[in-house]
Amino acid sequence: MKKILCLALSFIMIVSLATSFSASVTMNKSLDASSDEASKDSTIPEGYTETGSCGKNAFWYYYDDTKTLIISGEGKVERPDFYKPTFDYHGLPFEKAIIEEGITELGSYAFSKCEFLKEVSLPDSLTRIEDSIFGYCKSLKSITIPKNVSYWGMNNFYYCESLEEIIVDPENTTFDSRDNCNGVVVTQTNMLRYACKNTTIPESVTSIGSMTYCGVMGVTEITIPDNVTSIYGQAFQECVDLETVKLHPNVNLYPSGIFSKCKKLKNVYLPSGITEIGMQEFSECTSLESIVIPASVKWINQSAFLNCTSLKSVTIENGVKALGPGAFTGCTSLEEVVLPKSVDTIQIATFKDCAAMKSVTVYNPECEIGDMDITFPANAVIYGYEGSTAQQYAEKYAREFIALPEPEYAIGDVDLDGDVSIMDATEIQMVEARLKEWKSENCEALGDVDNDGEVSVLDATEIQLIIAGLA
Repeated sequence: MKKILCLALSFIMIVSLATSFSASVTMNKSLDASSDEASKDSTIPEGYTETGSCGKNAFWYYYDDTKTLIISGEGKVERPDFYKPTFDYHGLPFEKAIIEEGITELGSYAFSKCEFLKEVSLPDSLTRIEDSIFGYCKSLKSITIPKNVSYWGMNNFYYCESLEEIIVDPENTTFDSRDNCNGVVVTQTNMLRYACKNTTIPESVTSIGSMTYCGVMGVTEITIPDNVTSIYGQAFQECVDLETVKLHPNVNLYPSGIFSKCKKLKNVYLPSGITEIGMQEFSECTSLESIVIPASVKWINQSAFLNCTSLKSVTIENGVKALGPGAFTGCTSLEEVVLPKSVDTIQIATFKDCAAMKSVTVYNPECEIGDMDITFPANAVIYGYEGSTAQQYAEKYAREFIALPEPEYAIGDVDLDGDVSIMDATEIQMVEARLKEWKSENCEALGDVDNDGEVSVLDATEIQLIIAGLA
């Protein structure tokens, strides 16, 4: 009996101890949770009107009385829905944004279309800023890029019409705003990367990057300084107030769309030395009225002047080789075009929808013309030489054709390019070797340089002596 009683008492003591231990653990967990909650609550600013999440460990707080948005936490600020370029706070009328220490990245569109935003404070913990952060922030006046930012995305000042000042922290080793330029320069490459209406291109800058001035407002004239040797695609796209562009001979334009959609652009000065007009280079420049393409340009690329609806005068100098597909499509004010002898290729739809076009003159009798009825407009009269590809095109697509008077070629100009050169000597040698035939019937007469009644290698030699000044 005593043994049974002892066992019962032992069991009761064990249960009691277990219950006490469990209660103690539960109490400790509750205290720890309360402590964590209290710690979290202590970091949340007081007096906010609205709040929400803007990242895995990032939160925003809006203060209506001061029109201020504070973002705190850690890591990346990013959209809750990747496919929706808005944040919950985008519709709030905040004028100042403070991003606190701990935030390391601003994801795309972080402040896009926040039209009341005037002032932004960025922390030193920030290392990465992605695309379109401040697009359409029309009240933003200035911004300072912190010292640790090493990545800055595209289109970040798109249509920021009030932006006057861009400053890079002097301790930043990736970017700088040298010479108080009010722009952002990539330190290692000397490339101007971001600009505003007050940006001055420093003398040490050698290139202008893609989309640098894209959507920048308030810039009316750009003169590219001699130190800039390269301009990259879409650098001035939608620079909506730009009226005049002056380039120098040694600058390289890397397509495409460098000046596209500059709606107010009227004056473009292309110096001799430019070798190419890029794809969509001046597309939708609806105020552009005239353009001179210098002889140094060899290729006018696809849609280069697409929908330049005010373009009335195009001068293409002798030396230009080819016009790409749709190069002048939609130039509804263009009335006539003269294509010099150097143009040997006109690709399809080059002058499509040029409703006012009255005439096209093609001086190269062997010019390759895009075989579609939309290459030249139906209402345009085509001028060219008898038997030329221009005449063949006109006949095939029922266009009116008027023959040009046959040109007078100098003795020796057997390739009919308007110049007596070593190429003519080579032409004679190839015909004599039966490797090719004369381009036209009068070429043989032009080849009789020594006037002995026949064309031979002696005539080729005579041409070489003339070129060398020995005959």
